[in-house]
Amino acid sequence: MTVGHLGLFLMDWGYRQPDPAFDAARWEAEERMALGDAQKIVDLRVGSGHLARVDAGLIVCLTDHGRAAVEDARLRRRALVPRRDYTRTEFVLWLYNRRYVPPLPNRFLKSTRSIYMGERLSGGEVEAAARYLIAKELVEFTDWGLGTGDLLDPGLTVRGIDCAESGKSVSEFLTPPPAAPVFTQNNYGGTNAQGMSVVQNVEAPGTDLAGLITQLRALEPQVAQGPDREFSADVAALEDPEQRVSAWQRIKNALIQAGASVGSAEIIHLGDQLVHAIAGA
Repeated sequence: MTVGHLGLFLMDWGYRQPDPAFDAARWEAEERMALGDAQKIVDLRVGSGHLARVDAGLIVCLTDHGRAAVEDARLRRRALVPRRDYTRTEFVLWLYNRRYVPPLPNRFLKSTRSIYMGERLSGGEVEAAARYLIAKELVEFTDWGLGTGDLLDPGLTVRGIDCAESGKSVSEFLTPPPAAPVFTQNNYGGTNAQGMSVVQNVEAPGTDLAGLITQLRALEPQVAQGPDREFSADVAALEDPEQRVSAWQRIKNALIQAGASVGSAEIIHLGDQLVHAIAGA
């Protein structure tokens, strides 16, 4: 199992503590996480080999595998394209889930959706995402609480609701794949020397990649269960040339571990061919 955003958030916090052994319950309290989150994450991360128990409670330490995962995440979260798309998409989904909540100051930065690759997004990142979404007519709100990270009277437009319900990331929703070009190939021959016209649809790599991403998005509820949400970030990272190959390897491992009913051989085979073809490997 891969390490999700919330799991990395705890592990990154532990990585920064002065002592190798740290109390996950203290992390839960200091970061105002939901009651029981620490226990769930510790159980998952001990099982995956990222954490080791120091006692019977929630005192744990990072394993070599866990430290490597934190260091890898710190490098990966610097990539701007998947990080921006994650911020915009999670903000839209957060607003969608709060569309029936009274219009009071809403603290996206305090929600778990604001956690990316083990760290909280900054207020500046969220404000930039909000302004982008407003320009694209997905979001509307009356005011921004400067310096507080609070949004006053936020809401989705009809188009924003369509985006949230599409199952796509914001970038996928705003930039649908282009229609595949049609090439006509004429083959002449045969024992009767009879001409035969064959029409082939040849899809551009970008179109194929968009199709693969759409299929993977549909599998997210089955693969990315519980507090782990890294699968969705890896899917978004497929659009980043610098991260595409490594992200696909993690996606493939997650599909295989999720079982044959989810990680179908067809999708894995398609992804292997497509990613390697685009990367020139």
